Amino acid sequence: LTFATNGPPGRTVRSIVPDGKSFQLRQHLSLLPLPDARYQPRTFDPRTGFYPSTFKDYFQPIQTDLQQRWTSRHRLLRTDPADATSPIANPIVFYIDPGIPEPVRTATYQGAKWWEEAFAQAGLPGGFRVEWLPAGADPMDARYNVVQWENRNERGWSIGGSLGDPRTGEIIKAMARMDSHRARTDYNLYAAFFGAAAAASDTAFVLARVRQVTAHEIGHTIGLAHNYTASSYDRGSVMDYPAPRIRMVNGRPDASAAYDRGPGAFDVWAIRWGYGIWPAAVEADSLQAIMAEGLRRGYRFLSDNDARPESASDPRTNLWDDGATAEEFLRHQMDVRRWAIARFGEWNIRDGEPVSVLQERFVPLYFWHRFAITSLAKAIGGVEYAFAMKGDGQQASRAVPAARQREALTQLLSTLEPAELAIPDTVQILLAPRPSSYGIGIESFRSRTTPIFDQLGAARTLAQMTIDAILQSERAARLALGVPNQPDRLTLHEVIDELLTATWRGATRTADEAALRRVTQRALVDRMLAIAADADAAQEVRDIVELKLASMATDAKTRATASPDVPMRAHWSAIAADITRWRERRELPTPSPALRAPPGDPFGDDGWPSTLRE
Repeated sequence: LTFATNGPPGRTVRSIVPDGKSFQLRQHLSLLPLPDARYQPRTFDPRTGFYPSTFKDYFQPIQTDLQQRWTSRHRLLRTDPADATSPIANPIVFYIDPGIPEPVRTATYQGAKWWEEAFAQAGLPGGFRVEWLPAGADPMDARYNVVQWENRNERGWSIGGSLGDPRTGEIIKAMARMDSHRARTDYNLYAAFFGAAAAASDTAFVLARVRQVTAHEIGHTIGLAHNYTASSYDRGSVMDYPAPRIRMVNGRPDASAAYDRGPGAFDVWAIRWGYGIWPAAVEADSLQAIMAEGLRRGYRFLSDNDARPESASDPRTNLWDDGATAEEFLRHQMDVRRWAIARFGEWNIRDGEPVSVLQERFVPLYFWHRFAITSLAKAIGGVEYAFAMKGDGQQASRAVPAARQREALTQLLSTLEPAELAIPDTVQILLAPRPSSYGIGIESFRSRTTPIFDQLGAARTLAQMTIDAILQSERAARLALGVPNQPDRLTLHEVIDELLTATWRGATRTADEAALRRVTQRALVDRMLAIAADADAAQEVRDIVELKLASMATDAKTRATASPDVPMRAHWSAIAADITRWRERRELPTPSPALRAPPGDPFGDDGWPSTLRE
C-alpha cells in the first residue's frame, strides 16, 4: 500500500511513509468448520439480561412472530448430559494478555476470575476458567477468547465483543479490549478528592476499577448486556456502569468501597438461567423456576434504550449512578462535592507540576453530580416500567408518585443556587493559563475569557445541564399531557413556575451572586425559547411555554426599566427583546450558548473534532 501526501483539494493528507514507499500490513485469518449440531439454542427472554441473536423465519405459523430470537451464549456441556452434577466437559476459557503492565495486569486477571466465582455460585463450578495467553499465540486466533490491552493517549471505551453462529446464537470467539487510559482517568478522580500524594501512593481505587471493568467487558463477551437498573438493588450486577462510591463518613469523604469486589447477585442468577444444563425433559421447567425466583428477589433488567436517551423516564435506570434511589445518589454526590471544592488547592497536584494542571483536576469535582442530575430528572414526569411477560406477575408500568416528583424537582432546583454554582476565589486564582506544551485538551474547561478561566461560563454550563434535563421535550410532554390515574399530578406549568421562583425571584446578597442568578435566568429563557421553536415538541407543551414566555417578557421589561445596575439592565433588556422577537416575528434569537462541558462519561470519548484534542 502506498500513501501519498497530496490529497483532495482543500484537504491535507498526512503521510505515514515517504512518497512512493510501501509497507506491509499484517493480517490474521481464522477459518473454522461450522459448529456441529450438539449445541442447543435457548429461546431469548428479555428479562434475563442476555443479548439476542435474531433472524426472520418465514416458515413460522401466522400466529407467531417472524422475528426469531435466540440467547447469545457460549456452548457449555457436561461430561454426562443426563447427570446435572457431572463435571463440565468444555469450560469457557479466557486468556489474559501478558503484555499488560503491572499492577494493572494482575488486577485484570483478578477481575476476569470474578466469572469463575459467578459460574461456581450458579452451580457450574469449572464452567469458566482464566489463563495467561500462551507465548506465540495470536489474540486474533479464533481458538482463544482473549482479554487484550489497547494503548490510548485519551479517553475511550473498553469494548467486549464476540463472533457467533447466526443460526443458533452460539458464541464462537470472544474479545475484551481494555482501554489503557482508564487508570489515568481514575487517578485524576482520586487525586481531585484526596490529593496527588495519596493518589500516587494508594493504587487501590484505580485497581478496583480495573477489576470491575474487566469483569464488565468479559460479561459482554459471554452474552450479557448492560443492566443499568442494577444499582437500585445494591450493586446487583457488574453489567451496570458504576459511579465510584465516595461518601461522607465522620466528616470526610470515604472511598474504601469505591467499587464492588465480585459478581453481583443478578449476574449469578443470569448465569444460572443462561448456562444451566439440564436433561431436555426438565429444561423448560428449570428455566421457568429460575425466572420466577429472580422476579421474587426483585432482579430487574433495563438496558441502553431505557437509560441513555435524554427522554428516558425510569429514575432507577441510569449510567454512572450509585444508590437505591436517584434522590439518595444526588444527596451523596453534593455532600462530597462541597467538601472537596472547599479544600481544593495545590495539594491536588504533584510537586513540580504546573499549577495550571489544576484545571483538569477541578473539572470532575465541579461536574461531579452531573449524572445524579440526569438520574433524578427522570423522576419528573417519570414512569417506572419492566419488561413484563404475560403471567409473570410484574406490573408493566407505573407513574412515579406526584409527591416524589415534587420532591425531586425541589432537590434539582437546589443545584441552581449560587452557592452550588460558585467557584471559590481560592480556587479561581489557581486556574491559570497553561504553559507551552500543556495545551488545552478535552479535559479542560472551555472559556470565553481566554486565556483566563471563565467562572460564569462554567456556571452556565452546569446550570444548563439541570434546566435542560428538567425541561427535556418528551419529559415536558409527559407533564403536559399527564398519565392515567394520577391525582394531584405535577404539571408542566407548575414546573415552569417553580423554575421561575428558583431563578428569577431568588434573593441575592452580593454582585457575584447576582451574576450567577443571571446565568440561571438566561439558561431558563434559552431553553424555553428552544422548546417554543421545536416543531417536534408536543403542541400542548409549546402552548404552555408560549403562555409563560409572554408573562416573562413583561416581567423582564419591568426589571430592565427598574434596574439601576448597568449589567442587570442590559441583561433584562436582552431577555425582553429576545422573547419579543420570537413572539412577534417568530425569529429565534441567537444568544451565546452554554459552553460545552468537558467529557461526561467517565471513560468515554465525547465526539469532539480531533483538532480540539491536540
